[in-house]
Amino acid sequence: GLLYDPKAKATYYKALGPLSREPWLAKLDGPSPQNKAIKVAGADYVLVSVCKNHDCAENNVVLLYSGAQDLVYGKVYQRGRSTPLGAPPPAVASELEQLWKSEWRSQAK
Repeated sequence: GLLYDPKAKATYYKALGPLSREPWLAKLDGPSPQNKAIKVAGADYVLVSVCKNHDCAENNVVLLYSGAQDLVYGKVYQRGRSTPLGAPPPAVASELEQLWKSEWRSQAK
């Protein structure tokens, strides 16, 4: 994934900021579906979704990575609180919310 590419890793950690102290977010080593190419607001991204081991329902993240634009947008959900990553523009933030619901709230948990 995302953390194997040094450029992507640096961009992700910059967007993550102080949340990089959370081990599951720093490592992205929890359960995750396959990364996939996606178009959001007219731009190409890689969609990355990961959750915390043994606590997927309460700790999860969706990320949009663009190598061409060298940026990461995301939504981190931790114990009932959502934190945006990378200051996504409104159209991207809205799509992130839908992607998060699709990834982490579509099945009964």
